[in-house]
Amino acid sequence: MNTNKALITMASLLLSLSSYSQAEQVINWSASLEQVKSEERNKLLEQKGSNLTFETRLFDLAFHLEYVFNEQGELDNVLYYRSLDKNENTCVSDYTAIKNKVSTKYGTAKTEESIYNDKAKGSPDNVCLFAATGEYKLDTNWQGKTEDINLVLNTWKGTPYIGLYYKKPSK
Repeated sequence: MNTNKALITMASLLLSLSSYSQAEQVINWSASLEQVKSEERNKLLEQKGSNLTFETRLFDLAFHLEYVFNEQGELDNVLYYRSLDKNENTCVSDYTAIKNKVSTKYGTAKTEESIYNDKAKGSPDNVCLFAATGEYKLDTNWQGKTEDINLVLNTWKGTPYIGLYYKKPSK
């Protein structure tokens, strides 16, 4: 019985660590769509044109993982995004927690705050609602060794989301 508990504990720990390390993996920018499709361990949710979307966990949270290929079939972007509830008040704290985890690998970076409605200033009560309408945004950028990294709190079709973007640097 103790052996089973130890095995379950070890498996849980490994799964937890793999979800934290997902954002730290080295991106193979020369991978083809078919190569990513065959090598990605996460569940494929959708293949739409030159995009592959997977279900994944990042920092122990549910995320979508999207690989975006350009017209030449080259990998251009790797995107992690997580939809948020516009009726919650945790958008900024969720963003900050993810920013802190990304900062442990890439260093500190300044966050730009964009406010397009004076009511959003200093109002923690409705910040997710303001993010959903595009009236409140956060944006942080890092320069990695093999990619540009961008973390955003933004909106997509009226839903606030946190997005972590890895972009192949321009040549």
